[in-house]
Amino acid sequence: GDYQLDLEITTAAAAAGSLPGSSSSSSFMTAPSSAIDVSLSVLKLLCEAALTASNDTEKVRANGIRAVGALLAAWQQQWGLNSSSSSSSDQMLPTTASPNSSSSSGEWSWVPGWLRSATALLQSCLAARSMKVVWNAAYAAAGLLANNAPHTAAVVNACIPGLLLVLTVLVRDSSNYKIKIHAAAALGAVQDRCTFGEVYADALLVLISTLESLDSGSSSSSNDVGLAAAAGGGSSEAG
Repeated sequence: GDYQLDLEITTAAAAAGSLPGSSSSSSFMTAPSSAIDVSLSVLKLLCEAALTASNDTEKVRANGIRAVGALLAAWQQQWGLNSSSSSSSDQMLPTTASPNSSSSSGEWSWVPGWLRSATALLQSCLAARSMKVVWNAAYAAAGLLANNAPHTAAVVNACIPGLLLVLTVLVRDSSNYKIKIHAAAALGAVQDRCTFGEVYADALLVLISTLESLDSGSSSSSNDVGLAAAAGGGSSEAG
């Protein structure tokens, strides 16, 4: 049922946030004081659960896409994105990019398909009718954009320009402040200018226009402050 899937996906998000080697540069990747070890087989189950939830009912879908974002934010180069390797699916995931630390290509053969589905769902959820699904998708997009490791996969790299364009449009046109805040924060999560490609000028102009519209307002509400912080590269907690 929905409650069970919701519970599974909450667990998936929590586990993804504490995967060994995760960075603390964003709220997605802030690991708890005692990180847990996760095997390749468990990682695969978490990834599958996240996709299943992202295709469920509205409430579960919002949590599911958030979990997808958490997994993308924690993803490491040696997790199926390297060609060399050797191990069983129950071996602990490698935490350093050593040539002999990752599993055989066969063990990671599911990764390209999962990344393709994950990025497609991310784009789909950004266009959803439910505002809650959209702002959680924007929050999830920040996780992907903050972590350059998955970008080395062709299927992920190909979706980045479209993703950035959709986020830019949400900042400009959405009437929902929570969506605006998370979309702006996602744009602010990009690690380098070259990632923006041809979208850079449009994104910059929209963010500047947004900040100027806040400055010209007669008062600053808490929503305005949150949006300004997000546009400036800050982060907000999704709900």
